[in-house]
This record gives sequence, C-alpha cells and structure tokens, in this order.
Amino acid sequence: MLGLGGNIQNDKIPKRAYTSGSTLLDGTNDYLKQDDGVSIIDLISPASTSFSISFYFMMPGSGGTAQVMLMTKTKAASGDGFLWLYISGSNDLSLQASNDEAGSGLQNQILAVWDTNFVKGTWYHITITCDRSGTNSNTLAYVNGDVATRSNHSTTASNVALIDTNNDAYMSMGTFNINTGHFIYYNLHFDEIAVWNSVLTADEITEIADKYPNLTQNVGDYASSGTLLRYYRMGQDTSASAVSIEDMSGNGGAPLAGINAPTTSTTKPY
Repeated sequence: MLGLGGNIQNDKIPKRAYTSGSTLLDGTNDYLKQDDGVSIIDLISPASTSFSISFYFMMPGSGGTAQVMLMTKTKAASGDGFLWLYISGSNDLSLQASNDEAGSGLQNQILAVWDTNFVKGTWYHITITCDRSGTNSNTLAYVNGDVATRSNHSTTASNVALIDTNNDAYMSMGTFNINTGHFIYYNLHFDEIAVWNSVLTADEITEIADKYPNLTQNVGDYASSGTLLRYYRMGQDTSASAVSIEDMSGNGGAPLAGINAPTTSTTKPY
C-alpha cells in the first residue's frame, strides 16, 4: 500500500462512499466548533498564504436557502466577524475576511460574491481557492466542479493576515455568534470538509467533485495530498452523535467538536 503522497489509479483505492454519512445540524441549538489557535481558519490566515477549502453541504427542505452561515470566526464578546463564508438572502455565495489587528476597525482583506442560486434539498460541492502569491488576492469559487460567476469583488492586498490573530474567537460551522450569548443556528448537512495551504487546480477540483477520492492520497488529477492540512470525513464516527469528528489528514489537527449533539445522518452526497 502506498503511503501519503503516493499516486495510484482512481479505481484502486476505497472511495469516500464507505463513510456512513454526513453530519446533521438540526437548526435549533447545535453546531460544529473549533477553538481559537487550532481552527482551519487560523491555518490559512497568515499574510500571503494561499489556500483552498472544500466541502459538501445540503439544506433539508425545499425552496430558496435565505441567509445561511456556513463557516465563520467571530469575536466572542462583540460578534464582530473576521471570516465569513455564507449564503446571502439572494442565494449568492459570499466570502469575506476582515482584520482588526491594529484596533482601527474591521478592514476587509477579502470580499467576494458569486452567483450560485442554491436551493434546499440539493447537495452541493463547494471549493473556494485563494491565490495570495501575488500583490492582490485572487479568490475563486467552484460549485460542483464548475467556476461560479463572481458578481462582486474588491481588490485586496495579499500581504496582510486575513483575521485578527490576537482574539479569543473560535471557528464555527452552522452558527453565527452575533454577540455574547446570542447565536443564530442553521439547518444543514455537512460532509467532507478539507483545507489545503495551496491553490487546487480546476482539474483537481473536478476530480474531487466527480470521483470523490480519499484526499490523503494523490489519485487521478488530484495531486495535492502533500499540502492537505485538515480533512474531516463526517461519516467516520460510529456513535449515534457526532460529538467529536477527527482530523483524518494525518497532521494531528484538533477535532471538530459537535456542540449540543449534532447527529450522524445516513444522508450523504455520493
């Protein structure tokens, strides 16, 4: 068997389909959390760090999605945000990263909006890539392997950290901390969350979206196992509740903690 970084054909390795399902957040009082200092957002925040984030999500039900928070990091005391990945009321996908390191108020380092038109009851594979190797950040979104149309984008410098690293905020998925003790919760399925400190190519993203390989090994057009930082395969737990979802990247990352007992659902995107 090949170790991490080996390259074998797509039909020779177990697919992600062996996992039992996704993690369901029921929209009442549960969400996924990573404490400050160990979250995937902290890993991609340093100045000039290029990154990619990939995951599947689905909102149960039908109709438009309205506003949904997919991933956020906020100041615990005030609710001021440092990174949001969310769906707006018009069903557009938005990414915003802000920095208040100097204490002069939130300064946008990334602000991008894509036309996506998500609907409930449908699984989507999302990949966000951000190339920060040049003077300005270049951020793209892929939906089910295809590049989404960017409807709004501000020119943002690459040489500034994306978030304030001197705060006690934590990263969460499926919730937004609007101020001390006040949360908004969202009804979501999540699956296969991964982050890299590199920019995935379009061919790699298509490989992931269409053929769902195990991301710890290079396979087919996917060749970025060496830059994989965190990999949360939601169906790997065997308990009824997804209390702790382990990092499967091999890098020893902190688990995604299920707050108020999100459940492991047999519903999955593949």
